[in-house]
Amino acid sequence: MFIDTHAHLYHAKFGDDRTEMVQRALDAEVTKLFLPNIDLDSAEAMNALADAYPDVCFPMMGLHPGSVGESNEKTMQEVERELRTGRYFAVGEIGIDLYWDKTWLAQQQEVFRQQVRWAKELALPIVIHCRESFDEVIAIVEEENDATLEGVFHCFTGGPAEAEACVQRGALLSISGIVTFPSADDVRGAVLAVPLTSLMVETDAPYLTPHPWRGSINAPYLVPLTVRAMAAVASAGGSTPPLAEPADGADGEVALPPIVAWLLEQTDGPSDYADFSQAMVLTAPRALDERACGGDPGDAIGALDQDRALGLGRVVLGKAGDLVEELGAVLVVEPDRGEFGGCGREP
Repeated sequence: MFIDTHAHLYHAKFGDDRTEMVQRALDAEVTKLFLPNIDLDSAEAMNALADAYPDVCFPMMGLHPGSVGESNEKTMQEVERELRTGRYFAVGEIGIDLYWDKTWLAQQQEVFRQQVRWAKELALPIVIHCRESFDEVIAIVEEENDATLEGVFHCFTGGPAEAEACVQRGALLSISGIVTFPSADDVRGAVLAVPLTSLMVETDAPYLTPHPWRGSINAPYLVPLTVRAMAAVASAGGSTPPLAEPADGADGEVALPPIVAWLLEQTDGPSDYADFSQAMVLTAPRALDERACGGDPGDAIGALDQDRALGLGRVVLGKAGDLVEELGAVLVVEPDRGEFGGCGREP
């Protein structure tokens, strides 16, 4: 059983597909979905979804930092009124976001602090949005922290030091599909730096789709991919090779990516492979999801149809492929681009 702790399933991007997305989540054993609020405009759609699926969808209430402006008094009054109805399961998502604009930093700090205080009064956990603002957020958490404060840093993107700072203050970390991104070494380091009991998982749907479905809309039924990626990182104990783009080799040749080089070191080499400019490992079950692959998936390697793989790359075969199968992972290689649908089509 899986829980998606953070999914905007009420988002307009899902249109008329919400019913299908809930069913696909249940089919993938994702049995509970927690819905974070953004602002007053999003609350109606969120609550309608929660009313339609009361045993599956659980709403939160809060004002997202991206919706904070110069004057927030009236909006905050409505947020407080909603929170006091008792229908919500957390205060969120709330926090500070300095990625796009620093104009309303003081207002974001004030709104964040007030919502933290409401959460403590109402005995609700907080769900923290923290983007380019770790020092500002952790300062308020530190100042407001007491025995009544509980919460999670949603979509955690920091490294080991930030992870330890959060856990030391009693917070949990929610890991998204970012952990599967080749550039996310910090997040993978954070997974290793804290106890597994301090970790949660989310999709942040419709955003942050994990490999190999990047470029398509994220949805709760994909949360098992992130769980398996986290498990692979944890079980490897830090020995997992880096998922990074390779540098150009000598004489204009493309160097093998680190993950491919590592695989070849473990075996006698693949029987067939292409020139790779990028590669990644995606943890997956021995038998891939039949719905995603559009047929009987077979084993993890055989399910990847090279002829249908968008013409972008090839699966490493031979003993290297056997090793990937043994590890319960799928190796996908692709030239020129960082996104690839492993089954040859979008989910």
